[in-house]
Amino acid sequence: MIRAAERLRAEAAKRILVKDGAYGTEVQARRLKEAEYRGDLDLARDQKGNNDQLNLSRPALMREIALSFADAGAEILATNTFNANRISQADYGAEHLVREINLAAARITREVAAEAEARDGIARWVAGALGPTNKTLSLSPDVNDPGFREVDFDTMSDVYVEQIESLVEGGADILATHHFYSTRFSLADYYPEVLVRDINIEAARIIREAIEAASARDGVTRFVAGAIGPTNKTLSLSPDVNDPGFREIDWDTLVEVYREQAAALIEGGADFVLVETVFDTLNAKVAVFAVEKLFADLGRRHPVM
Repeated sequence: MIRAAERLRAEAAKRILVKDGAYGTEVQARRLKEAEYRGDLDLARDQKGNNDQLNLSRPALMREIALSFADAGAEILATNTFNANRISQADYGAEHLVREINLAAARITREVAAEAEARDGIARWVAGALGPTNKTLSLSPDVNDPGFREVDFDTMSDVYVEQIESLVEGGADILATHHFYSTRFSLADYYPEVLVRDINIEAARIIREAIEAASARDGVTRFVAGAIGPTNKTLSLSPDVNDPGFREIDWDTLVEVYREQAAALIEGGADFVLVETVFDTLNAKVAVFAVEKLFADLGRRHPVM
């Protein structure tokens, strides 16, 4: 793990590393039936759509997808574990399989990374993917009781610790938080904007605390990747077909949006900044520009993926 971490830091300091694509897109393209999701697993609920479960029921398919990413040039291969946490898997009655799912996913991805590297000599790393849950610490699901929360901080922390420990045991080199849509514009539809900084700080702190607890037990060094995702506004297209030159947002505003998020993630303890799932190329350029601007202001750098 230490050698892998040193290699990753060295490469990230020299260039932008290429991450893989989305498992969900690849799985959906195959139009699997419920029985194919379920496999031989004895589960009471319908499993269609439970992509994470495929690590157990269809490991050959997961290997095939991961290998296609590696063959396409991906250097960082993420595990298929976007919803592989106890809260999300409870929707499928599969929460008792969380450890097995994450172990299998990490091992499959680790094997593919090693195989691809042995074949072409290109260094590859396994990123343990952590996704959101359907419960939030920031909002109440009951408009009549705004102080109510379905889950508390300690419970959420335990949920992610369980997943992280399994991913690391299975062979993950780094951890990547995926799709926590917490930029100011993405959250404006749902949250007061003043919470944006706090949400990102807490997201990074939860993962930081979890990996430090794991490292204290086994002495293995681990890292936190602060994920920056898309917004609901684009610099490349107009939302009005009758006014193609119109934009809902400008470059400078979007720079500040991404800078704000990156700063909070780093303050919370992120080691890397991960720019992901930004489907607008110009928006992606803004995100990288904003991160570089932040580094200049801070007087120090962090790797960017």
